[in-house]
Amino acid sequence: MNATGTPVEAAARFDVFLCSAAADEVEKALRAGGLRVFRGNPFDDFDRGAAELAASRVLLADLPPGLGTEKVLAIRPDESLPELVERVRAAAFGNPGFPLLRTIHAELVARRAVLVRGPAGIGKTTVAEQYACLAGRVWRTGPFGHLDPDDFLPQFHLALATAAGTSGLALARLRKRLASRVDAAGERVLLLVDDVPAGLPPGVLNGVVLPSDRIRTLLTSRAARWPGATVEVPGLALEEGLRLLGMPDASFVARCDGHPMTLRATARHRAGAAPDTAPHAIREVLVRMSHPARELLRLGTVLAPAPIPLAVARAASDDTGFEAAVEELVSLGFAASVGEGLRLQGLAVEVAGGEFGEPAAERVAEAVLDALTDSAAPGRADPGESRPAQDRAADALPHEPAHGAPPDRADATQDSPAQDRAADALHHEPAGGASPGRAGAAEDPSAGVWIGRPRPPAGDLPPSAHDTAARRHLLLHHARALADRCPTHRVALLRPLAAAHEAHGDPATAGEIHAAILSTGEATSADFTAAARVELACGFDAEALGHARQALGSPEAAVIAAQALDSQGDYAEADRTFWATHRPTSGEERCRAAKARRLRGRPREAIALLEPALSGSVSDALTLEYARNLFQDGQHQRARDVAAGIEDCPDAELIQADADLVHRDAADLEKTYAHRYGVESPRTLTASVHTGRALLARGRPREALAALAETERTVRRVLGDEHRLHHRVRHAMGLAHARLRAFDRQAELLETIREPQLRMLGRTHPETLETQLDLGLALALGGRGPLGRATGLVDDAARDAETAPGISPGLSAKARAAKQVVRLPEPFVSALHALELLVWPRD
Repeated sequence: MNATGTPVEAAARFDVFLCSAAADEVEKALRAGGLRVFRGNPFDDFDRGAAELAASRVLLADLPPGLGTEKVLAIRPDESLPELVERVRAAAFGNPGFPLLRTIHAELVARRAVLVRGPAGIGKTTVAEQYACLAGRVWRTGPFGHLDPDDFLPQFHLALATAAGTSGLALARLRKRLASRVDAAGERVLLLVDDVPAGLPPGVLNGVVLPSDRIRTLLTSRAARWPGATVEVPGLALEEGLRLLGMPDASFVARCDGHPMTLRATARHRAGAAPDTAPHAIREVLVRMSHPARELLRLGTVLAPAPIPLAVARAASDDTGFEAAVEELVSLGFAASVGEGLRLQGLAVEVAGGEFGEPAAERVAEAVLDALTDSAAPGRADPGESRPAQDRAADALPHEPAHGAPPDRADATQDSPAQDRAADALHHEPAGGASPGRAGAAEDPSAGVWIGRPRPPAGDLPPSAHDTAARRHLLLHHARALADRCPTHRVALLRPLAAAHEAHGDPATAGEIHAAILSTGEATSADFTAAARVELACGFDAEALGHARQALGSPEAAVIAAQALDSQGDYAEADRTFWATHRPTSGEERCRAAKARRLRGRPREAIALLEPALSGSVSDALTLEYARNLFQDGQHQRARDVAAGIEDCPDAELIQADADLVHRDAADLEKTYAHRYGVESPRTLTASVHTGRALLARGRPREALAALAETERTVRRVLGDEHRLHHRVRHAMGLAHARLRAFDRQAELLETIREPQLRMLGRTHPETLETQLDLGLALALGGRGPLGRATGLVDDAARDAETAPGISPGLSAKARAAKQVVRLPEPFVSALHALELLVWPRD
């Protein structure tokens, strides 16, 4: 028995596979009409109903208008039950239909991801959407086929966050959080990634698949290749092709390989020799099309292949005959109505552009900017543009929140208050919508739509905010496409796009867009401030400082300048720039000021500053800063408890592991973590680094180096080069090289982590000080560079070690000894018996 009480008999044949959230009356009527029915609710489990789907003649489901085909039927709300039964009976003859759906389902039962591939206009997206109607809960992203391969992951990140209704997370953390939430809820989710571009580097598509067995990924593409399962979409079968063509010309159906767009377009004109390729057939229809319809289709050549809001389409084209033009395009299969938008068929747009060229982009850009203004959240600051269209766009932009950069560069994956505010206008719970039937179907549905059974919002925003963000997300697609075609409005179009990427935790992409804005010579003070903010988040401290100082006295720019100076270790100048006169009040301000105190080695002051802001709703960034300061102040268990409240955060997991390691053996804890959380969890990797250092302490440097090198590769792959744990493992590898007298290699490793540690931990943090001491020693002992640099590094670190609170006796002793070693003549250095104790101090 399945979930609905229907007997499951793998060998049975059914006339109808009924997939509907509320189909009791339909099922009774079909059975009363003599039809054999398998009732399959939308797949909460991907292997449910696989045999029955393969053994059914007709699929009857809750499909959006226009998505049905001969064997895949939609339940029509305006149709009586007797009419529905007759329609189903007429379709339920011959062999079972929908072979592609059966193949896709079989592949997704066996594996987590499948690529559906085929030429333009063949019906890839339609088949994928039909399957999505069976899957219950769907996260819809794309289309991406118009993008350069390098732009795919940033745009996928934006689309996935929007579809899932969450905000402020870098892609790695977003993937992990969504997977953990689905696993915790015990649900099944289908992720659709529509129109993947060709030419992606190896491994990119593997990064799209979310790390959960409960999430299946269905991709479509014209030409993308990957090592996973691929389902090729063929042309229509002869019988279906003849029916679409409308005349008995089997040779033509065979000659065009059953391409639905070719057949549909040929059926429209039928005069003269029939073209046997889709572009030629479409061209024949275009030249006979009305002028308003042709102009409406040409809009797609300057806009993104996403639904165009009707208000934008009307404003950007000739209003005279607009409704008739829309109806004409829909009747020809060159467009589909999706809610309050119009989705143009991609191949038809390509042919129209090649035949008639692109329309003037300025008018289209102004229509998009007006729509962005209407979709903006109230109270958005104006970046100060002078031209009217830019003024309108500026009102819509979430790029001017009064905040500073994230607490660390590593915190780019954390929810910052600024990201939260911007995200309020950028995310949504997708609404319904789908493409028309496979025959001549449009292949470019909107990003992030729910298909199938209604579900409550699963993201972080209420439904109204999701709806607003859904509309805005589409407009951002179009703004991005127009920015390269419309120099007049380029800056105004780029600003909201940069703000969206920043709000979704992607400061690197936002920084690239801001660089383009600054290069135009039209940047305002707010543009310099926004650029400095994302540069700081990316670790480009000098650039952030320079642009913040160009922001003409902006209060936010002063904060960013002080933070950039802090990252460079110039605390005195940072105090003069901002901190000395600043009195924080809000939670966000307290978080920034607390980090400044932590970097200066004053965690107790930071804790007192943060505690008044801990009541009520607290951001992850503030909670993490509080946990960091607690740990630095020696309150290890309390820091662990606070960090445990942050979901899916590698930095929080590192704090928990460090707290456990205070009283636990590293090797034992590594085994416990690996069993409980997996070998690649931040906790396990943290313990692995300590285990490697323990091997060094036991005099086994070669074994330690091999283990640490393996850990380093995993840390880099899982957490990235810029994570604090990566710096820690590279420092430990440097110690192993020093024990093997490979001081040059040690210096190379330490050079890569000294500045990042200064930025993240502060000048007087024990890890920063030890790295600086070891770098100075490695330079002196290895004879790299001027001895004066080595001496300066050691002297500066030793001075800070003498005055900084919380420095261990072992590190203090190491600093004193290092000052003496770097001043000894080189022949004496190599003979020092105490060198090993210097490189590896024992408390």
